[in-house]
Parts: sequence; C-alpha cells; structure tokens
Amino acid sequence: MVRKLSVALFSLTPDNPTSQAARIAGFVPPLDYLPVENLLRELHLEPYDKPPELTWNMVWKNYAFEILAAFILFLALIAAFLRISLLSQRIATAANRIQRNPINSVMYCTPPTR
Repeated sequence: MVRKLSVALFSLTPDNPTSQAARIAGFVPPLDYLPVENLLRELHLEPYDKPPELTWNMVWKNYAFEILAAFILFLALIAAFLRISLLSQRIATAANRIQRNPINSVMYCTPPTR
C-alpha cells in the first residue's frame, strides 16, 4: 500500500489532471528540514516554544570560554593578593628592624643582629 502510494505521488506531473485539481505541480521526496527545525528552535516557535531544561552540560557548552576566563581571572586575583600580602609582610618586618636600631641599619645597610 505504501509503495503504491509513493509511486502514485512521484508520478504526478504538472499537466496531470489530479495535480491540476489539487493545484500542485507534483510531488518530490522530503528535503532535509534540519535548518527549518533549527530556525523554529531559535525563534522559539511551536513546538519549540518552551525553553529546554537547563543542564550543566548546556551551560558549559555555551559559556566555556567565559567560565575559563573567569576562573583564570580568579586565580590571578588570588596570586596578586598573596603577592601583596607577602610584600606587605616584608615591609612591616623591615620597618620593625629600622625602628629597633635605626643607626645600625642606616650606617651599615644591614639588618641588626641579635
């Protein structure tokens, strides 16, 4: 039955009375409708009008670059904070040495010894 219907549909031509009565020029096999489906999804038209359920995989797929950039920036901020803390500690230590023995530190440019 399906085969007979397919043969009948594919044999329709524009000058066939059946084609003229149906106001069609014939019948062709279906094309690839993936671009149409993608357009319907992008425009959120039926049956794709409901937003898809959000998953971590979708977030990573869409925002991998932004996530990696934010992570690298976060690591850089932590490294800068640690560097500033270390330098601040060194400055505080040097200030304490100068306050304890300013003459020795200035004259000999060496830290005081105990």
